[in-house]
Amino acid sequence: MRKKIVITVLALLVFALPALAATDDFVANGNITVSSVTLGGTTADLLIMDTSSSESWDFSSGTFTVTNPDSIFRVGSADSAVKSIYVSLSGANVKCAVNSSAGTSYVSLPTGAGVYTVTPSTSNANAATSDCCAAVEQAATYVAFPTCGPATCNAGYRVNSGACTLIGGGGVSGGGGGGSAVATIGLVSTPTTATGQVTATAAGGGKTTLTTSDNAVATVQLPINAVSSDTVITIAPIAKTASAVASEVAAVPATMLMVGNSIYSFSAMSGTTNVTTFNQNITLTFTYTDAQIAGLNESSLTIYYWNTATSAWTALATTINAAMNTLTATTNHFTDFAILGSQGQDIAEGALIRAIGDIDVYIVKYVGSKQFKRLILSPSVFNSYQHLKWSDVLDIDKSVVDSFTTSELVRAVNDTKVYKLYPAGDTGEKRWVETAAGFNRMSFDWDAIYEINSVDRNSYVTGVAIK
Repeated sequence: MRKKIVITVLALLVFALPALAATDDFVANGNITVSSVTLGGTTADLLIMDTSSSESWDFSSGTFTVTNPDSIFRVGSADSAVKSIYVSLSGANVKCAVNSSAGTSYVSLPTGAGVYTVTPSTSNANAATSDCCAAVEQAATYVAFPTCGPATCNAGYRVNSGACTLIGGGGVSGGGGGGSAVATIGLVSTPTTATGQVTATAAGGGKTTLTTSDNAVATVQLPINAVSSDTVITIAPIAKTASAVASEVAAVPATMLMVGNSIYSFSAMSGTTNVTTFNQNITLTFTYTDAQIAGLNESSLTIYYWNTATSAWTALATTINAAMNTLTATTNHFTDFAILGSQGQDIAEGALIRAIGDIDVYIVKYVGSKQFKRLILSPSVFNSYQHLKWSDVLDIDKSVVDSFTTSELVRAVNDTKVYKLYPAGDTGEKRWVETAAGFNRMSFDWDAIYEINSVDRNSYVTGVAIK
């Protein structure tokens, strides 16, 4: 559906949304709900807290921004599914707050000039602090977000390369003659970060976690002696629409879909040397959202690596934790990694689907192994089907919507005529496929024909018949 549908959907479904355009010289007189703020697969309501003020704020297409906040501008959420709230400037996170008490917790925006984007997250990345810094073993206090990491360590430990290192205390006897020598035994803990980059050591291994723009989390953990010397480990998400990975995306098997928006490039550098294999297996863990796997069989989700020798995706033995939405596998080398899953009928016959952030609503049908979707032309057409409800529309990942074949072949109830539709905005043209020869000549699929009501059929103007 087109632009008019947005207006209708908002009118029907988003009563709490106060405005869609910027508000000048803004001061909040009471809490204000900003509805359906999106971050990848996450959609949630946020609250502009009472007395917040700024030059302006704006909500457009799921994005919530604040321009030049004053000394107080606080954003929270009454939604308990929101675990943290991030504030970014020019694409970089600058503030974060854990939503520990839904409705009363909040993040305070910086007072510096700029346009800040505020987004919810369903993850708190194992936060140890109220500003979303991940836990570090034996840390006593933390550096403020977004730097994070330990500021001080518990007694007997010291800060070392983003980790807390145990300070050895045992003494050993020296040689004879009454003399003695004391040796300090250094026991090293695992360097751990939440930035997507960590310096792993032979003695301590290493661990880093990265949260992507669509709220997925990738983690790599190296055991002791996985590397022989200090090695910088980096996780870099690459948008699957990027030309650099076009061949990898094209190589995904036809029966499978890539989950999420990213391919994950893992790299390791020891000095100037590129490290691709390790002395011991390392552990990879990925998370996914329910929206990202709508239409997929969850049990089929598997971590794959890109085999540069064969230019093909190769599966790793993967452990699925469906309760936590995590996938875990081990490997002894680095390359590009992705989550793939098999298509299934988790989306029911007759379901209403819409890509996250889009406005077009489709109705689904299956014929054998074929899966079709048909555009519902306008709000009036939608409402003419009394069994359809706006609240039943499923917002799912675009890749899942795209996996359904679009059908534009219809036949009205009690009408033998089959039409080919040509939608255009909230209207369009229908052309009667007058003969079977014409149907076959156009390579149409008989299984793709939908049965519709007369209101739907009559919403299209009649064009030249296809013979």
